[in-house]
Amino acid sequence: MLSIAVYFLCGLVFGYVGGLFGIGGGLIGIPVLGVFFGYSEQAAQGTAMVMIVPNVLLGLWNYFHKVGFDVRLAVTLAVSAVPCTYVAAHFATTMPSGLLRMAFAIFIAAIAAQMAWRTFGPQRAVAKHHYPWPLAALIGAVGGTFSGLFGVGGAIFAVPMMSMFFGLSQVVAQGMGLALVAPGTVVSIVTYGFARDVAWIPGIALALGGAIAVPHGVNLAKRLPERVLRALFIALMLAAAFGLAVRSSARAATLFAPSGILAAPAKYERKNVTVIGIVEDVTVRAIPGGVVSQFALCDSRCINVVEFTRPSFAPGQSLTVAGTFHTIFSNGIIQARNVIIVSNP
Repeated sequence: MLSIAVYFLCGLVFGYVGGLFGIGGGLIGIPVLGVFFGYSEQAAQGTAMVMIVPNVLLGLWNYFHKVGFDVRLAVTLAVSAVPCTYVAAHFATTMPSGLLRMAFAIFIAAIAAQMAWRTFGPQRAVAKHHYPWPLAALIGAVGGTFSGLFGVGGAIFAVPMMSMFFGLSQVVAQGMGLALVAPGTVVSIVTYGFARDVAWIPGIALALGGAIAVPHGVNLAKRLPERVLRALFIALMLAAAFGLAVRSSARAATLFAPSGILAAPAKYERKNVTVIGIVEDVTVRAIPGGVVSQFALCDSRCINVVEFTRPSFAPGQSLTVAGTFHTIFSNGIIQARNVIIVSNP
């Protein structure tokens, strides 16, 4: 019960920040779930989506009624983003967790640097651009791809792009960012759900907290000066990028035996673990796009391991593996119980 309360309190914070910056709360929710709760990148993104969906819809409603924006631009962004979100989200569920996390960190750090230059760099008297509205379809397609890959990337990409190419203020551009990701978030959560990368109970607790806090974040965004809002947005992105980069490069500090994990498997569900044991029952088979190796890692008990490379070891050898533990794993190609999915670099 205490853990559910912690998730609910986190949801309050994520929702308030999401409302303030027009991002649904996932920008900090995903790093927090990965860094402090031990989720893999895919599980962090899938679980955060349970919160992001209602946060985005509530935030969009509040931005529309309290700030206002061009409905034609908003619809163009949303429609063009959906198919790209679906394809990218499906691809993300098969990517190595560490690689996906580092890619996300680099992406948001680059966007933060670009925004910082535009906000605090040499100021020149340049007229704001007002390009034809169909250009929003290209922004929607690219933003939808980022949303599918990273869970939250679309809104972060859309905000500076809508400001740059359509002359929108920061607060109006944030509303447009929510319009882009609103339908795509539903697509993403379905995709992550089918890949079994969603922890539903923590996600619902996050969502309840977020739903309460989102309107208050939007109210503050409306009152803040443009330059202050941009500075806070930049600081948030840089902090999140740093946390993700540290997480992706860090190795697990605790070494487990298979029997230690299997003594309380629910405790390690979707957590990153490092396990040492003796290799048994190695099998290799071809899958679309490569091969998959499956074997048992044993002490007094055996835990299953799946790697997406050919094995460089033999039965009877002592081996240490690091990956994400699942009590049940199924992705349409592999089905296994009590298994470690190794994130190959």
